Amino acid sequence: MEYSESIIYGNKTEKVTCQRCGANEHKVNGIIKYAYFLLAFISFYPVKKTVQLECTGCLQLTEEDELSQPLIQEFKKSLFSFYVIATKFIGLFLLLAMLGFWYADIRQENQQTELYLVAPKVDDFYFLDYRLMADNLRPNEKYRLAKVVDITGDVISVVYSSAIYSRASLLTSSIKSGQILAGKFFSAKRYDFTLDNLKSLRNDKAILKIKRPIDHWLYGILITKPASSRNTNTVELGPRHNNIGLAFQEATYLKDNFKSAFNEFLLSAEHDYAYGKYNLANSYLSGKYQGKNGKPNVEKALYWFKQASFHPNKSAIEKYTILCRKIDSCDIGKFYQELLDAGVNLQLN
Repeated sequence: MEYSESIIYGNKTEKVTCQRCGANEHKVNGIIKYAYFLLAFISFYPVKKTVQLECTGCLQLTEEDELSQPLIQEFKKSLFSFYVIATKFIGLFLLLAMLGFWYADIRQENQQTELYLVAPKVDDFYFLDYRLMADNLRPNEKYRLAKVVDITGDVISVVYSSAIYSRASLLTSSIKSGQILAGKFFSAKRYDFTLDNLKSLRNDKAILKIKRPIDHWLYGILITKPASSRNTNTVELGPRHNNIGLAFQEATYLKDNFKSAFNEFLLSAEHDYAYGKYNLANSYLSGKYQGKNGKPNVEKALYWFKQASFHPNKSAIEKYTILCRKIDSCDIGKFYQELLDAGVNLQLN
C-alpha cells in the first residue's frame, strides 16, 4: 500500500493575521493523505486530514499546529464534507463490489455444479483435482479435465484430458483457447462412474466444478455441432431420418418432440443405419419414446444396442456391456462371442 495527498481548496478567511506581512486575508485549504494501491488517483481510504492557510498577500503558509483548536474544527467542518470524505473510499468500495460479484459468481457456480452433478448430461465438463484421484503423479501433475461422453442408466462414462495440468486455471484456458477441439485432447479410454461415485468425489473436493455448454457453446467456443446444422437432405434414407431425429430431439420448444425424434430413429433403424439403431436404443432406454415422462424399456434398448453393435458401433457395444452387466439373465460372454462370430474386432476399454 502506498500513500498520496490531495488538496481541497476552500473559501477565504480574515480570522487569522499573517505573521510575515500582517495581512488578514488567507485562503483555507484542506489536505487529505490517503492510501492507494497501484493507481494513485483511486484512493482506498483517508489516513489523515489537515488544514493549511495561505496568505493572499505574501503566500506565507500557516500550518494547522499554529492555529487554535476552535478554528481548526471550524475549517475542517467546511472543508471535509461527507461527500469529500466518501470519495476517498472509492477504491475500497470498488474492491468490495468486485469481491461481492466474485462471491456471487462462485456461489452460482457451486449451485450449478450441484445441479449438474445429480442430473448429468453428455458433454458436461468436470474440473478435477486429480491428486485426490490418482497416485504416483509428477509434482506438476495436479489438475485434469474430464468430459461426459455417455450416460447409460445410472452409469456415467467420461474420458480424461491427455494432459494433466499444474494449475486449475489452465483447465479453463484449455477450453477457451479451443484446445479441447483437437482430436487427441481427450484420451480414448472411457471410465465409468455411478452417481454415488461422483457425489463422493464432489464431497472429497476432487470435483472442483462442472460446466455445461449452453446451446452447444461454452466460454465462447462451439463445443458440439448442433443437430439442426446436420445434412437432412441426404439421399440415403437411414442417415437422413437419423439426422432429422437428432434435430427433433434438440427442438425442446416443440410439442412431443421426443416422440417425433423416436419415430425418425425408428425409420432410420429400419433402413439398417447403425447410428439410427443406436439412437433408437437410447430413446428406449431414456423412456422418452413415450414422451417426456415415459418409462425406460431396457429389453428393447438392449435389442437395438445389440443390432447396432454388429455394424460395428463401438458406443453401442459399450452401452450394451454396461446394461448387460446389471441384468442377471444377460450373458455378456455370449454377446461377445456373437460379435466375434460376425467378424467384429473387439477392442474395448
